[in-house]
Amino acid sequence: MKRRRFLVVVLTLFIFWLTLGLDVNLSGIILGIIVAVTVAAFTWSLIDEWLVPLKWRHAIVWRLGLYVARRLKYIIHANIDLAERLLDPKLPINPAVICLKHDLQNPLARAILANTVSLTPGTLTVEIDENDIYIHFLAEEYLDNILSSNLSQQIKHALFFDEED
Repeated sequence: MKRRRFLVVVLTLFIFWLTLGLDVNLSGIILGIIVAVTVAAFTWSLIDEWLVPLKWRHAIVWRLGLYVARRLKYIIHANIDLAERLLDPKLPINPAVICLKHDLQNPLARAILANTVSLTPGTLTVEIDENDIYIHFLAEEYLDNILSSNLSQQIKHALFFDEED
């Protein structure tokens, strides 16, 4: 089982390598395989610690895909809104930092939460720990978006942490 998870990580890294490459030739493929195996080997203890609690099913890919698709809508809207605010001569921003509670215990889930917040323009994860996330935002609307979307529950659902064994 451990070997299978390792191979999945190597394959995922290799596919990521191929998507970043501009031209696919034999030397690029060989280098991609070497890099994927090396990165997986050096980071395996961390990756394995995060992946073991996940209930691996084919549906996890679909749930994560739906999560990303839902968040893209907010990211696009926030990009447009932020551009309008920055181009406005009055610069209508009201920056602040707020501490929000979350109930995510898995480090991977917490990393997804922090990155989701930081990906949305106008917001930035300042710090995240076991129970709190500190978020800097440029306008209150950005915070309202995060509060109304209940990100912790969406992440738990996407990673199957909301279901009993």
